[in-house]
Amino acid sequence: MENNETITATINKISEKTSKAGRKYSTIETDKGNFSCFENDIVKGLNQQIGKQVLLSIATSEDGKFKNVRSWDNAKQMTFAEQARDLMTADKFAEAREVKNQSIYTSYAKDVFIALAARKPADKEVDATALMNASIVLVKQAKEAFKEA
Repeated sequence: MENNETITATINKISEKTSKAGRKYSTIETDKGNFSCFENDIVKGLNQQIGKQVLLSIATSEDGKFKNVRSWDNAKQMTFAEQARDLMTADKFAEAREVKNQSIYTSYAKDVFIALAARKPADKEVDATALMNASIVLVKQAKEAFKEA
């Protein structure tokens, strides 16, 4: 299954390539990244658009390794307000993801804190601040370990 999206991008350069299987394709370099295209008619049309903004229909493989141009159209010139809105939307997604991650890691630290506190003998006083700091350190270690794996 593929993920499809439409983006507005400026075409910088188009290069011909040959796949490992010997199939010819083109790499399209844009201000939004590089994409491949196996359809000659699309490449011919995009060659006339170098330096211009176009709408690209992009199909991305499930694993995210391959991004192929499926079609294109002339892009209307976006007003400054439309460009700002697009940037704000993209920034809000990243910001929302960061807030969600913070909430998840806070929950993990709380769970570790509760588990560590439960292991302390009942007759000993628990330094809650030190225990919470230890919990946070453990969650950060786990987070980094999973990034490396």
